[in-house]
Amino acid sequence: MTSMLERLASLNPFHSSTPAWARDEDAWALAARKRNRMLAAKLKVKSGDGQSFVAATYHMPCLFDVPIQRQAKAIHAVLLRDALKMRFPEESALVLAGDFNTKPEDSELDLLKTGRLPESDVAWPPPREEGPDFASWQNGASLQLHSAYAAALSSEPEYTNYAWIEGSPTPFRATLDYIFTTSAIEVVQVLPLPQVPSGDPVLPTAEMLGCKALEKFSWVWNDAATELFDKMAKNWKKERAGSLRQMPMSCSSRPRFLDAETEGQLTIDVMRMGSMKGVVKVWYRTVDASGEAGVNYEKAFGELIFGDQEYRKSIDISIIPTPDGWNPLTEFQVKLFDPEDCNLGNYLHTCRVKLIDDDTFPSSKYFEELRRPGGIDEISSVGLFREYWKLCFTFRGIGSRTAVNLIFDQLKNAFRYYMLYLNMYMVDVLFNLQDEEAKHELILPSRVDTAYLVAVAYLLPTLVLHVWDIMRAVMDVEGRLQVLLKSYLFRRYLNYSEESRQSVAPPDMLVALGAGAEAAAKGYAHVMPLCQQVGQLGVFIYFTVSENPGATYLLMAMPSVMAVFLLWKLCMREDPAEPEVSAHSLAAEVCQRYRLVADYSKRSKVNDAFDELTETERADTVPLNVASVNNDYFPAWLGPLFVSAYIVIDAGKVFEGELSLGTFLATVAVMRDVSSEFGRLYHLILELADLMISIRQLTLYINKRTDLRPRKAVNRERRALTKEARNEVMRDATLKHPDGESTAFKTDLIPIKLVDVSYGWDPQKPIFKDVNISVPQGKLVAVMGAHGTGKATLLKLMGGTIFPNKGTVFVPAHLRMLHVTQEAVILNVSPWQNLTFGASNPDEVDPMRVRHICQRLRMKAVLEMIEDDLRRVEDPDAEKQKNLVFINSSWQDSLTYSEKVKICLARALLMNPNLMVLQRPLHHYDDATGDLVLNLLKEHVANRGLELPEDSILQRRPRSCFLTVESAKDAQAADAVWYIEQSSIRALKPEEVTDEFFTRRISRHGRNAVVEHNENNNNISNETC
Repeated sequence: MTSMLERLASLNPFHSSTPAWARDEDAWALAARKRNRMLAAKLKVKSGDGQSFVAATYHMPCLFDVPIQRQAKAIHAVLLRDALKMRFPEESALVLAGDFNTKPEDSELDLLKTGRLPESDVAWPPPREEGPDFASWQNGASLQLHSAYAAALSSEPEYTNYAWIEGSPTPFRATLDYIFTTSAIEVVQVLPLPQVPSGDPVLPTAEMLGCKALEKFSWVWNDAATELFDKMAKNWKKERAGSLRQMPMSCSSRPRFLDAETEGQLTIDVMRMGSMKGVVKVWYRTVDASGEAGVNYEKAFGELIFGDQEYRKSIDISIIPTPDGWNPLTEFQVKLFDPEDCNLGNYLHTCRVKLIDDDTFPSSKYFEELRRPGGIDEISSVGLFREYWKLCFTFRGIGSRTAVNLIFDQLKNAFRYYMLYLNMYMVDVLFNLQDEEAKHELILPSRVDTAYLVAVAYLLPTLVLHVWDIMRAVMDVEGRLQVLLKSYLFRRYLNYSEESRQSVAPPDMLVALGAGAEAAAKGYAHVMPLCQQVGQLGVFIYFTVSENPGATYLLMAMPSVMAVFLLWKLCMREDPAEPEVSAHSLAAEVCQRYRLVADYSKRSKVNDAFDELTETERADTVPLNVASVNNDYFPAWLGPLFVSAYIVIDAGKVFEGELSLGTFLATVAVMRDVSSEFGRLYHLILELADLMISIRQLTLYINKRTDLRPRKAVNRERRALTKEARNEVMRDATLKHPDGESTAFKTDLIPIKLVDVSYGWDPQKPIFKDVNISVPQGKLVAVMGAHGTGKATLLKLMGGTIFPNKGTVFVPAHLRMLHVTQEAVILNVSPWQNLTFGASNPDEVDPMRVRHICQRLRMKAVLEMIEDDLRRVEDPDAEKQKNLVFINSSWQDSLTYSEKVKICLARALLMNPNLMVLQRPLHHYDDATGDLVLNLLKEHVANRGLELPEDSILQRRPRSCFLTVESAKDAQAADAVWYIEQSSIRALKPEEVTDEFFTRRISRHGRNAVVEHNENNNNISNETC
C-alpha cells in the first residue's frame, strides 16, 4: 500500500499530459510556500467481499492574489485525473471532492459530495437548515476536524476549505480536498498532512490510513468528477509556461508503426533524448482502437527504466494470430505516460499500430482471381455470395443475432400451422352443428364459451409476432452490418495506393459507401426471409401430407413448376444496362466542375446530354417493367389454376363424406398460400440476384491494393537507419551541429538525406536517378529547377506521399512530416475546424496562438469568422467539439482565393510538424504578401514553431521546411538550395543563386520565355521548355 501511495503522492507536476499553462514552476513554488498540504484518511472497511483502496493526494495550490478562475487548483485536478486514469486504465475511482477554498455562492461549479461524518458521531445527524442550531452544528463539525488536524500535527491549519456533509446541501468549513476511495471504504476521519518547505510531501503510512493493503483494487469512477475536472481546467487561464527546468525526455520513435499479423511480435523503440545522466522512468500501456486486446493482440502494461547513459528501450507486444480468411484492417495504440524525472514529447508519446491482413475479401478461396485484373468476373455469383455470407456471419454481434433471427422467424411458420388447425377446428367442430360427435370435441362445455376461447386464440399469435418483430427491429442485423461494411470500406479507401485511388472515381466510391453498402447488407439479411419462406413451404407440405394425403401430388407439382420457372428466368436474366450510373457520373462531374461548363457556355449541351441519358434509361426500363408484371402474374395465375384443379378433383369426396369440409377448405387455403408465398420467394431470389451486383462491387473495392506494404517497408528501413545514425551520434561525444548551432538533443544532429534515390514511370527516362544529397535538420530548403524537372515529385517523395523505385528518402523515424499541396483544400466544416484540423487535440489549441498566426498572415475575414470560436475555447463552460461537424460550405464563397490558401498555410503552421513540405507556397501572392509568407516560414524554422515562446526554444525539436521557389530572391532567403537538373539534385549555397543564374537556368525554361540576341546571326529566338 505504501509503495502505491508513494507513486500517487509523488506525481510529477510536469506531467506530459498537463497543459503548458499548468506547468508553471513559479505557481508550484508559491503553493509550497503557502503550506501546500496532502490528505491522509482514517478509514473503516465495510463488511462484505468488496475490495478497498484509498489514496492520499496533493492538496491543491491556492493563489489568493489572482482571481478564482486562475487559481492553480486546476493543475491539481488535471494531474490527478490523467495520472489515475492512465495508471489504472480499466479501473476507476470514486472521487470525493470539496469546494476548493471557494464559497459556494462564488463558485459556478456543480460540486460533488465529499467527506462525511459517521452516523455514530455526536455531530450526526445535522439539524434542519432552517433551525436555530444549524450554525452551531456547522461550527462544531468544523472544530472537530480542526482538532483532528491539531492532534496529528500539533498545529492549526493556516486556512480551511469548504466541504459537503452527506445529507446536507449546505457546506461547512473543513481542511479537506480530495480523497480517492471505493464503496467498500467508509471515511471515518480526514487528516491533512503538511509539506516541508522544499515542497516534498510527507507520505502517509499504511498504519496512518488504518486499512489493509490489497494487491488488486476495484474502483468506481464518477463521471460527474470528470466533467468537474474538465470545467476546472478550463477555469484556469491558459498562460504560457514559465521557465521549465531542462529535463530528459522519453518519446516513442514513431507515431505510426505498421506490422503484419503474421509476424507474431511487434517491437516499438522508445528513445531517451536530452541529458543521459541519471535514471528516468516511464510507464506504457496499450489502448484499443478498432483492434481489441485479447482478440488482435496481447495487452501490454509496464514500466521502462532507463539507466544512466541508457538512451533506448524497446516494448514487445505479442500479436494474436487470426484464423485463416479475411480480417478488417485493425489498429491499436501504445501510449507512454507517468514519466518520472523526465518529460514526454508533446506529440510522440503515442504510437499507432496497424495490423496488415493480406487475405482477400470475403475469403482467400478466390485469392488468385481477385488479384488478377478482371478476375472477379471469373467468380460465380453463388460461390461469392456463399463466402460473403459466411464471413459476415463471423462478425461480432452479427452471427449471434442472425442465429436468433433464423430460429425465431420460424415462429411465423409455427403460427401458420397453428392457424390452419384452428380454422379446421372451427369448421369441423365448433360450427359443425349437424354432427353430434363433434360436440364431444369442444374445449369448453358450451359452443359459445369455446367460441370466446377461439377468439382469444386468434389474437395471441399476433401479439407474440408483434413482440418478436419489435425485438428483431432492435437487434437490427442489417443496420449493424451496414455500418461495419461502410467502416471497413472507408478504412480501406483511406489506405489505398495512389494507383488504386485513381482507379476509383469519387462518385463511384460515394455510391459504394452509401447505396452499395446498404444493398450488400440487405443481401446478407435476405437469407433470413428466404429461410422463413422455405420453412413455411415445409409447413404447408407437412400439413397436406398429414391431413389430406390425396392432395399431396398437386401441392408437390406446384413448387416444381415454380422452381422450373425460376431457374429459367435466372438463366435468361441479363445484367442490367447502366444509363443511370452514367447519368449519375455526369451529374457529379458537372457539380464538381460547374465553373468550367458555365465559362465555356456549355450548359445547354450538358443539359441535353443529361436528358438523353435519363430518357435512354427510362426507355430501357419499359421492357423490364413489362417483364416484371408478367413475372408477378405467373404465381398469381398458378395458384388459382391448381385450386381449380383441386376443386374439380376432390369436391365429390366432400359431398360423399370421405373428406371433411374443414380439411377441404384448409387445403384450398394452403394451395392459395403456397402460390402467394412462392411469389414472395421468387421476388426475394430476384432481389438477391440484383443485390449480388453490389456485393461484387464491394468485393472489388475492398480488395484494391493499399500502400500499407510500401509504408511498412519504408518505416522499417527508416527505423533501422535512425537506430544506426543515433548510435553513431551518441558514440561521438565531440559531435556538434555543422553550423555551430546549439542543440539540447544529439538526435537532432541526424541529417535528412536521399541515398541512391531513383524514381520515374519510364525506366528509360527516370525523373531522378541515383540521387545522393543531404541537409541538416532545422533548415529552410529552397527547391528549384526548370519546368518539368521534377520539383513537385521531389517534394512528394520528401513528404512520403509517394515512394522511390530505388534507394531511400531518409527522414529520421521520430520526425512528424506534413505535405501541403499547392491547391487550396478546404473541408466543408467550420473555419475553426479547418484551422485546427491538424491538431492532435483541438480542444487544447491555444486560442491566442491561433489569433496571432491569423493576424500575422493578415487573415482579417477569417478572424471575423472564428471570433465566436476563440471565445468558446476560452470559456470553460462551453460545449466541446469532439468530432468534425460537416456544414454547408457557403462561408467559403465570401473568401478570396488567397485567403483560402492562407487557411491551408495557417493550418500547417498550427500543426507545427518537424518536417513541412510545401508545393509552391508563394505562387498565390503578390510580391509583398509572398515576402510576408516567406518570412513567417523562416521564423517557423528559426523559432522551432511559429508563435511559440522563445525562452523554451531549446525544449523544442528543430523544424525543417522544404518549398518550391520561383525567384532568385526567394532562393536567397533560404538556408539551403536544392537545384534539380538532368535527373539529379545539386546542393547550392543561397548566394550562388543570382538573378542571372535564375534567369539562365530556371526562367528561360519556364512559362515566361526569355528573349536572347544571337550575335552570330542577329536572330531573335524564344526559348521555351
